Amino acid sequence: MAEVINVLELFSGVGGYHCALNELSKDSVKYSFNVKAAVDINEAANTVYKHNFQNTPLITKAIETVSEKFLRDLNTDLVVMSPPCQPFTRQGHKKDVDDQRCNGLQSVISYLERGILKPNWILLENVKGFDESEAFENYVKCLDFCGYQHRVEFLSPIDFGIPNARLRCYVLASKSSKRIQPLSSKMKFQTLNDCSLGSYLLPTESVPEEYYLKNETALKYLPVMDVVAKDSTHCMCFTKSYGRYYEGTGSLVLESNSEISQTSLTSTELKKYVTSCNAKLRRFTESEVLQLHCYPSWFEFPDSITMKQRYKLLGNGLNVLVVKELLLHLFGS
Repeated sequence: MAEVINVLELFSGVGGYHCALNELSKDSVKYSFNVKAAVDINEAANTVYKHNFQNTPLITKAIETVSEKFLRDLNTDLVVMSPPCQPFTRQGHKKDVDDQRCNGLQSVISYLERGILKPNWILLENVKGFDESEAFENYVKCLDFCGYQHRVEFLSPIDFGIPNARLRCYVLASKSSKRIQPLSSKMKFQTLNDCSLGSYLLPTESVPEEYYLKNETALKYLPVMDVVAKDSTHCMCFTKSYGRYYEGTGSLVLESNSEISQTSLTSTELKKYVTSCNAKLRRFTESEVLQLHCYPSWFEFPDSITMKQRYKLLGNGLNVLVVKELLLHLFGS
């Protein structure tokens, strides 16, 4: 009979961790997972979470305001979390622990140090740059103080054959006496040559017109855009600003009635195609981004969530497959 692992999902967002745990439960005969509670303050994210995980208690308040008795009584075996990344990004001005959005992580550190939370395993995800912060130093000191073995991994979906560049910092922690080995010791990472974007894109005729850019918009912002096509081997990381800005927020798809290889097009040729109306640029649809982030087919957005909100939530999300593989590795440690 499978061992039941009680899970606390912090900064839960739309439920990427929960999706990974569900997928892992299908593959594992050794473990099953019971998400005893999820915690997040984002109203739109919570609406999506409730829609997909109706039976999971969702605490719609900041973790630092949740009852310590409630947290202690959960008897959590596993804590998964993606604390706000803004304190560690250039756009967020890198205020680190002086940023109020870091208060949640600081509270979690306190709960661990005081034994309010005593999980056997912890998985934390954040942006590259978190590893250079004071918050990271505080967290690692906490793990050492509490007797955890821990390991930092920097991984992108490309490492797993998914054509999406989304480098993230993952901190794995276990109460096991054994050191956590590199994930690369258990599996062979993929390269760009192993990736193909075509299977993640909808047929041209299935893409609604609302996703296409006007030609004047495409030409104006073309110099700062990352343009991909069906033969591309990767696309950029999608951020929460995707759909509103064109520089550094995610790739645009080149669509044409004829076969065009973006890998062989120069910027001048690309401009020529768009100018002559032989090709059009469009945003990735939300369903395509969900697929690139490896969300299961049953996951969906409720109708009340707007397109702008969907892109923002996905930009703040995580890759389900990467998390699933890390959890599997963590339990094996």
